[in-house]
Amino acid sequence: MRMCCVLASDAGFFHQLRACIDTIQAARPALADVELDLAVVAIDLTKEQIAYLESRGIIVHDRLTDFPQFMGAPKHAYALTCRPFIPEFLPGYDGYAWVDSDIRFLQPAGLRYYADALRFETASVIVVQETEPCYTLNRDANVARFFHATLAHRLASVYGDDVAEYCRYFTPFNAGLFAARANSPIWVRYRRNLHKALRVQYDNMLEQDALNVAIQETGAHIRAPSQLNWLCSLALPTKRGDGIWCSPENWAQPILVAHLTNSASPLRNGQGGATYYDLYRQAGLTV
Repeated sequence: MRMCCVLASDAGFFHQLRACIDTIQAARPALADVELDLAVVAIDLTKEQIAYLESRGIIVHDRLTDFPQFMGAPKHAYALTCRPFIPEFLPGYDGYAWVDSDIRFLQPAGLRYYADALRFETASVIVVQETEPCYTLNRDANVARFFHATLAHRLASVYGDDVAEYCRYFTPFNAGLFAARANSPIWVRYRRNLHKALRVQYDNMLEQDALNVAIQETGAHIRAPSQLNWLCSLALPTKRGDGIWCSPENWAQPILVAHLTNSASPLRNGQGGATYYDLYRQAGLTV
């Protein structure tokens, strides 16, 4: 099987990209039966950064005119709008995994899971839902209320009241890490929904909404467990004595893939402008 892991980065996020790539490369021995390539959508990377990627055999795609853009969006939003077009600008693979640059494969089994799941020809997409008992979305009623209200508002503005009401209380899937076969029907619906979303003012969640509506339309998805895309800003992982990262409320639940979400965002009541990235570094997560 030929598989391509696709990432994106601008120059300021390159340190995250490098760290993510290192964890993918470390997992390669577990995928000896997979012909695995890496590709990066380069958003104004420097010549030195591009040279670094190419020296490691990584495909670099810097033709941003291949992708649409949201109204009023910053340039780094190309990392969102490129995703539905992956099979078009990187043809020739059996399947693809989109990997946000703030993803860390903590154990090779994390990447192995997505590669194995791509062998299921009837699966439209392999993706993780943003739900876990210890996430703030589930343990804080105010956070949950705001989350679902803003989700419904966005959906109504793009897809209409019927879709918004249908999905109002459904916890969406996270678009930062997913895999799909090249011939999956998800891609066409994903692109169509993204083009609908381009008509409204930019919000960094509109692309994820486009994927979620496509999943509802297509069905046949594989819902991977939260250990395969753990959202660290919703529940900081805990490291056991044996060095294994796990759920803070269930030490028997190893986390295979950590997603360092909201890295640049300030911590609530953070002192001195501390960000989530500072928290992750202090906790000892691979950053």
